Amino acid sequence: MKLTVIGMWGGFPKAGGASSGYLLESNGSKLLLDCGSAVLSRLLELCNLTELDGVVISHYHADHCCDLMVLEQAYYVLGLCAAKIKPLPIFGHANSAEFQSLTYRNGSVTQGYAYQPGEAFQVGAFTITPVRTVHPLECYGFRICAEGKSLFFTADGAYGPHLQAAADQVDLLLCESNFTHADLEYAKNLHMTAIQAGSLAAEVNAKRLLLTHLNPLSNNDQILLEAKSKYHGPAELAYCGQTVEF
Repeated sequence: MKLTVIGMWGGFPKAGGASSGYLLESNGSKLLLDCGSAVLSRLLELCNLTELDGVVISHYHADHCCDLMVLEQAYYVLGLCAAKIKPLPIFGHANSAEFQSLTYRNGSVTQGYAYQPGEAFQVGAFTITPVRTVHPLECYGFRICAEGKSLFFTADGAYGPHLQAAADQVDLLLCESNFTHADLEYAKNLHMTAIQAGSLAAEVNAKRLLLTHLNPLSNNDQILLEAKSKYHGPAELAYCGQTVEF
């Protein structure tokens, strides 16, 4: 499995960066995971949109989905300028009015599909299992498996035991780490601190930890140091354009 970090900033990106967006590739399949600000232009540097098998959205905060509308428009224009293309599947939870926007032009361009917590679904070569997180807006992390490898993407949400079974012994833990320990009180029921991210990686015996959803105004070197104080395996900060093969 190959992961390309399209964007990894939380809330808003630094200049020239992008917020949440990841391209997964395995056995000829391509999956876009989240589609935050500036993700589309960077995605187009990596592949043609018609190569995507699907898009999966963790939740409807803007830094995870605001580029969906421009992606839909781009896909529509591609269909006008080229041979007829199949509607692009976009997966999200249906417990919000925003779910309706996943279907564009009556499903002729993109078609929205609802996932359910704990129920695995298939996109190309990928088997994806949603896990509800603890976040002010309904949000889901995902265990994603293909070719005998596994990734768990925490998406946004607080640290807790609800994540442990889903992330157990993953090859790659793609874990949000929005705050340092100094902001522990503020992080409650919102996001994870670096120490919590490191603790989760250690508890689930993750083979590798990639810290993401980084605050563009934080000292992210401190984030990495704090995570490594709890997790002693390979750990690093995600960055735009990074590729990880596992």
